Amino acid sequence: MPRKISSRSGTEARRSAILAAALQCFDEYGIENTTVQDIQQIAKCSTGSLYHHFGSKDGVAACLFIETFKSLNAVVLKELHLCSDARTGVQTVVSQICQWVSENTDSACFLLQSRDIQFTQEKRRELKQEYAEIMRGYFHWFTPFVEDGSMKSLPLDTYVPLIVGPAQEYARRWLAKQVDRSPESLNTVFSDAAWNAVRGNV
Repeated sequence: MPRKISSRSGTEARRSAILAAALQCFDEYGIENTTVQDIQQIAKCSTGSLYHHFGSKDGVAACLFIETFKSLNAVVLKELHLCSDARTGVQTVVSQICQWVSENTDSACFLLQSRDIQFTQEKRRELKQEYAEIMRGYFHWFTPFVEDGSMKSLPLDTYVPLIVGPAQEYARRWLAKQVDRSPESLNTVFSDAAWNAVRGNV
């Protein structure tokens, strides 16, 4: 007999299908111009199912943003924890982001549209909590290297802009088709620049 799909598995599959359809629509039409009907048509779901899982189109966009943000950083943190020194760690963070953007252009474009997402207070809190948890993961890994002088001791809020800011800005321009070379093809340039920005005196 064929195995029965559990109710939970079916629910997760429907939820994932809606998010995948939403990403396709947001990439093609933009967040503001996408309608619930556009998402339904691609996801092949009912209005009730979409509203049950997400509450609204903005709810879909907010959930998609949070999950994409978590997915990107999970990839980066996994590779970071394989590194054994500060320089390799910093360069790995940058190179992984460059690679992810180059290989996931739809998702990367969507993250850059975050200003168009109408987050509820609940989703803002969730995103803030997820961001804080992710940043703790990075800082936990880098702190010993700051303490031993391998990296500069700087205000915490400056590390992210210094390490990934230039690569992110270039990625934004590349996704907007303002420059030709992919971020991945230039990851050595940006990873070296990131390391030079935060390297210590040891």
